[in-house]
Amino acid sequence: MTRNLILTFIFTILSTTVIVAGVPRYLVEGSIYFQGDSIVNAEKPRMMAIPRGKRPVEIVSDAYTHSARVQCKIKAAGTDSVVVWSPTTPGRRHRITMIPGYGWCLFLGGDRLSVFAFCKKGYHVSGNGGVWCRGKFVILVKTPGGIEKFDNPSKMANDKFRKQIADLAIGDIELYQHILNSRTTRVKTVRLLENFNF
Repeated sequence: MTRNLILTFIFTILSTTVIVAGVPRYLVEGSIYFQGDSIVNAEKPRMMAIPRGKRPVEIVSDAYTHSARVQCKIKAAGTDSVVVWSPTTPGRRHRITMIPGYGWCLFLGGDRLSVFAFCKKGYHVSGNGGVWCRGKFVILVKTPGGIEKFDNPSKMANDKFRKQIADLAIGDIELYQHILNSRTTRVKTVRLLENFNF
């Protein structure tokens, strides 16, 4: 009796979950923006795997069906960014950009000083539209002079770290002082740079 129940349970799971060999398991909807203003959209039944590392973006046709297949792979060269979202929450969109020397990076915010998260294992968009890194990550700040990298994002920021971040906001006196007076984690301290407006 128990054996039959287990077999029935396994059969039910297999019959409702479609996994096709060679096709990424976790897919989202999204748009790939190219330099020169052209766009490739991937919306049901066509979807994409969230880009990670330095791999090309994989577009999957007939997603989550037995006929699903990787329709094409688009290399990062020539792309501007990739915007992804969950089909259940299309209003919550996330931008991912290729940064040379690192790979596909999740844009967190900012304009004059842009803040990114880089995770080798990639990113996950949940059904409610939230996004998180799939493992350890670093914070990157894109400045006019290049890329600044900050490790241990969950660690509490000390005075030395706050001064290092505040120095990136030189010119914006209010933000500079706000960063020096902040008392939070390193990632939240760096994200204050998103408000740089000088």
